[in-house]
Amino acid sequence: MRRVWIGLGVAVVVLGAGDTAAWYWATGRLAEGFAAWEQARRAEGWTVHSGPAQRAGWPLSASVVVPRLTLSFVPQAGEPRVTWRAEQLVVGVRADAPEQLRLRPLGAQSVALGDGAVVAYRADFLLATVPLDAGTQVGTATALARGLRTGDAAAGGAIGSARLRLRWDETAGAHRTAASLRVDVRAVRLPSGVRWPLGRRVAAFALHGTLDGPVPPPGDPAARVRAWQHSDGRLVLHHMDLRWGPLSASLEARLGLDAALQPTGTGQAMVSGYAQALDTLAANGALPNDAALAGKAMLSVMATPPGADGAPAEIKLPLTLEGGVLSLRGVPLLRLPPLAWPGSRPG
Repeated sequence: MRRVWIGLGVAVVVLGAGDTAAWYWATGRLAEGFAAWEQARRAEGWTVHSGPAQRAGWPLSASVVVPRLTLSFVPQAGEPRVTWRAEQLVVGVRADAPEQLRLRPLGAQSVALGDGAVVAYRADFLLATVPLDAGTQVGTATALARGLRTGDAAAGGAIGSARLRLRWDETAGAHRTAASLRVDVRAVRLPSGVRWPLGRRVAAFALHGTLDGPVPPPGDPAARVRAWQHSDGRLVLHHMDLRWGPLSASLEARLGLDAALQPTGTGQAMVSGYAQALDTLAANGALPNDAALAGKAMLSVMATPPGADGAPAEIKLPLTLEGGVLSLRGVPLLRLPPLAWPGSRPG
């Protein structure tokens, strides 16, 4: 029996030494990768500042901690500069998901747009994951936030939880999903100091949409869009749900592009709590009182009666988008401005 325990002890020491060597090698590669990423961003015109990266994560993960990180960049030409600061950024991989790079900001953080006000925020938990291979054709990126808050506890904004999942497949053919997006946000408290149309509380917002059709090869944006249109590409909104104050609304839609590369399609919205929502809009000054009364009278005619189980009255609103005009049950509501794709001819 003594020999058995001695053998197990030797095995543990050998495995531990191997694990430590692997961790040391992996953290070194992560530090080199982050330094290369910084250099590449600076070559693109970004401003990047940070303290020296420190190894961390042993034994369950390999990671480096980047202190005092500042990123400043311009999303597109003509747009204002965006600056993000974080007290720390942990970059790493876990043994149970070695193909995913984990990015976890810690401590005080802030975002500034151009020369405008700086929005400082904190969170109980923030995590983003992206493929370790940035050039992968099929991959998934996720983001998770819990306890996100700005300003003080009473007047500031807050988000109880938020989840985002983006999956893409550049090899998708016709009538296959090339990209899908899921968003789920809960328990939102909007900042005070603004008279929000439906109040400061947004109970939930959820979205699930897919982009169907083959991904055209790189090239002129307008040519890529036209190729996608010729292959019968579609943007499918499987559901979008919103519960804000007394209003509950959902939307489903299926959109494509016409010969002029303008959006076209159909959808259906479902709305309940509309009477209380119109009263709230009027009380907050977002809608005149007479308009709120007229809206309630008109919508009550269109609504289904309340259910026997106490379900509220609900309105089904069939929508059509064609020729740049959004219509409700064949009645034009508004004309949308035309889309101008980069690289396309004016008009």
